[in-house]
Amino acid sequence: MLALEYKGINYESERIDPAVWDPQESGFYTLNPRGKVPVLEDDKTVIYESVAIMAYLEEKHPEVPLFGENPEQTGLIWQRIAELIHYTLEPVYELSRLIMRDTASNNIDHSKQLVIEIYKELTAIDSYLGVTTHIAGNSVTAADIYLYPAIAFLEKMLTRPVAEQLQVDFYPLPEKLTNLSRWMTRCEQMTGFEQAYPPHWRDEEEISKNVKA
Repeated sequence: MLALEYKGINYESERIDPAVWDPQESGFYTLNPRGKVPVLEDDKTVIYESVAIMAYLEEKHPEVPLFGENPEQTGLIWQRIAELIHYTLEPVYELSRLIMRDTASNNIDHSKQLVIEIYKELTAIDSYLGVTTHIAGNSVTAADIYLYPAIAFLEKMLTRPVAEQLQVDFYPLPEKLTNLSRWMTRCEQMTGFEQAYPPHWRDEEEISKNVKA
């Protein structure tokens, strides 16, 4: 959604509530046999997986590029995305899901090991964000759009009580990873960010504020 908004492409979104949604009954497996989101349906073309969707959008709508304007930029962007896929996002999403499902304490040693792996990766990202403003240079690219939701989701999960058992050294981000924190703020100022922000995240934040009040 953020890629669509940033590129200025008109679209209709349909949020799926996993608590009540059955991919088998809905026929969703005809769109994605893995039964996961996101999925882009464009006339008779169906694309799933975030990076594949962005690559498709880039070819169809090359204006406002997300994958660079020359070979050097394109190579660096894909390099960063490959690093995120192979090293960063797997432990980030695994820990986030364990916390969300309230199972992170079932194997506390494994969860703590994920914290160590994540800290190592985020420290590396924080380091090169001390040189450039964005993940793959000094402008918004697909690498930023790919990484931001994962870090935002992890941040939300780390506010839960179980996170205290995990001895998370890198949270809160502004105190531990200042360059990464500044990058998060820059992403939140992107064109289309407010429109693409998950509405259920807003609802959860409002509930949290009311509970604290």
